[in-house]
Amino acid sequence: MALWRSFDPGEVREDFARMRDWDISPARIFLLWEDFQPEPERVGMPALNRLVQLAGIASDARIPICVTLFTGHMSGANWLPGWMVLPGESESRFPVITRGRSGPFNVRNPYLEREVRDAQKILIRETCAALRGYAGLWGWDLGNEPSNVYRPTERGQGRTWIGEMTEELLRLNPAPVTIGLHQEDIEQNRGMGPEDAAQFCDLITMHAYPAYSSWSGGKTDPLFPLFMAEMARWLSGRSEVWMAEMGVSTGSDAKSVSEEEAAVYAGDSLDILRRAGIPGALWWCYGDYSPDVCGAVPFRDLPHECCFGLFRSDGSPKEILDVIRRAERTRIAGRPDLDWIDVEPREYRGEPEMHIRRLYRRFRELNSSEP
Repeated sequence: MALWRSFDPGEVREDFARMRDWDISPARIFLLWEDFQPEPERVGMPALNRLVQLAGIASDARIPICVTLFTGHMSGANWLPGWMVLPGESESRFPVITRGRSGPFNVRNPYLEREVRDAQKILIRETCAALRGYAGLWGWDLGNEPSNVYRPTERGQGRTWIGEMTEELLRLNPAPVTIGLHQEDIEQNRGMGPEDAAQFCDLITMHAYPAYSSWSGGKTDPLFPLFMAEMARWLSGRSEVWMAEMGVSTGSDAKSVSEEEAAVYAGDSLDILRRAGIPGALWWCYGDYSPDVCGAVPFRDLPHECCFGLFRSDGSPKEILDVIRRAERTRIAGRPDLDWIDVEPREYRGEPEMHIRRLYRRFRELNSSEP
């Protein structure tokens, strides 16, 4: 989150060099909303200039980048510009942090308020202009789990917002567009899901962590990412689905596992995804957070958030990197049938939390021969 305020080109160059050396590509990057748009009608030029620098460094390393706009939610907190918060208590379970301060803030509805949507288009226009002609753009991501920042208050608000932002991006810089959906967008009715994204986005992307699910087969359940990808494919009308965020913490708290267990999970889960025809997967994330920030909000209450990295905070590689570098990368064509789903989407959305547990039991039974 401090990347754009404490930008060190040398450090960024070292990071991308490590990714290149370990054959990690593409890289998803996040534009912290507060840094890139400190006021509704003013874009943060220092951050925008640093984005151009980072893009050049990534290009030198031959690593395409996926640019995540309106970030937003990240690592257990909602990081927002001051103009996006109001007095009062947020309905989100995540702390709201603005201007370095965590407090009892409410959040404006970005899907409903015209002023907010107009401001978002300003940031889109300025970001597209800054990256105009840049050949290393893998795609645009409209937000990192945006329903964690604010849930649409009515069905259709999220879909309208996705359509409006996607139209603006494609008008200015027609790279592929996606939105970072997560498992709760499927297991709950959050007013924004794969069926909404599929109306406008080129790619459907899914985030899945078995450690965050009470009904998975455990923190390193290798079938869980594939199940969530297939649920997204079904709800979206059989669109192609990438697993855009998956991983496991190697910290010391109850949500974490050992580095050896993480490596086994990576090998098993990535192989299952590939053999099922999933076109690609992005691992969360590049590196562990520095110990300097792990005692602050939100990390002091969520210590596992500090340790999802492929690299330790000192830059040394974890065992998982050898597994990922050796992983077979030839995609198997075709996708399995979805006939294990015995409910219609409308019925599913009536009681998603009940249906998803039942469907996962069926899915595991059908795939019991998997690791």
